[in-house]
Amino acid sequence: IFNIPADSRGLAEAVATERQLPDGNRQGSNDFGSIGYGGPCPPPGTPHRYHFNLYALNISLDLAAGASKQHVLNAIKGHILAQAERIGLYRR
Repeated sequence: IFNIPADSRGLAEAVATERQLPDGNRQGSNDFGSIGYGGPCPPPGTPHRYHFNLYALNISLDLAAGASKQHVLNAIKGHILAQAERIGLYRR
């Protein structure tokens, strides 16, 4: 999700799988090639890491909803004010 307003305090549970959300947030394509959060699906065996990244930017992105991860990462270069990362470990 990108273009989250600076005064936002979180995301609602079960965010709709729509490209453009009513509050103006846009969703990019996920690793499955679709819109929306798909949840973890680790391979059997050893724990699998999932990285969740949050960036504070000094601009709103001029990208179409459905943009790929690489398009978003390219667009934020030089505009990151702060960032955070959470890593979740999942095992099946």
